[in-house]
Amino acid sequence: MAVDLFHIDYLARFYTFTPTSAAGRTSLRSVAANVEIAMPEVTTTSEAGYSAENEVRDFSVTIDATGEDAPDTLETLLAAYGSCYVPALRVGGEQRGAGDLGKIEIDVSGDLNDDDKLDAVAFDIKWEAETDDETAQDAIDRAFELCKVHDAVKESLHADATVETGAF
Repeated sequence: MAVDLFHIDYLARFYTFTPTSAAGRTSLRSVAANVEIAMPEVTTTSEAGYSAENEVRDFSVTIDATGEDAPDTLETLLAAYGSCYVPALRVGGEQRGAGDLGKIEIDVSGDLNDDDKLDAVAFDIKWEAETDDETAQDAIDRAFELCKVHDAVKESLHADATVETGAF
């Protein structure tokens, strides 16, 4: 079974592993030692023009730099950032005492600079659970620590986040 370290952490939060240590606990390191770590692989092909077909495992994703026939490259990056942040936020909420956040909605927006390159990213986050401001901020901060896309983008593009709890 191939999984990455984020998913091992996620699984460890919600599942019980067979004890293996002298203290009767299984650490993430011992779990990771017995799991093949998946390396992301994507094959991108463009026959002509500015559209590209991306093969990701058994999925096919079209990205069009012009945005005419499919989401453009920056829209796809913003979608990946938001999609990665959702499970990180769920885990962060559990780890920081917010519990189950229920329905989550993130409006992800990006600002462009004069060269039409991404200059800033913002998340407008709403979730269903009622949460006090301090716990909400703790969950948001922890989610940024867990989010792999957040880690992959340069620091100047780390999202600024606002949250509305009890939104649904």
